[in-house]
Amino acid sequence: MIDVTIMGPRGGRVKDIDESLIYNYIIEACKELKIRQADIEVLVYNKFPSDYDYAIGFCYGDVESVTIELTKEDDNMFQTLAHEMIHVKQFLEDRYPSEREAKKLEEKLHKKVTARMGY
Repeated sequence: MIDVTIMGPRGGRVKDIDESLIYNYIIEACKELKIRQADIEVLVYNKFPSDYDYAIGFCYGDVESVTIELTKEDDNMFQTLAHEMIHVKQFLEDRYPSEREAKKLEEKLHKKVTARMGY
């Protein structure tokens, strides 16, 4: 079972349309990546705090649960989400979160997921 929780920083609400799109994107990415069981928390910021430097996404976790942090100021938020979903798979498989692998696969995953969603 895939359990997805989406919220703003400090437990704030995310607009329903954003929440729905992010949820559906994650579910389709999980299908594409053959992730069958996961506990995924997504924190969506309007703008990352200044100490996040130039980051546009983060992913951290372990074999049981993974957290993704995204910012809506990123023009390609969903491609960033595809990148972070590669890291989700890496964490769930207890592998090192390789940037090389994530960068290599993110565009292909993003295209497949958006096609599945009809975009």
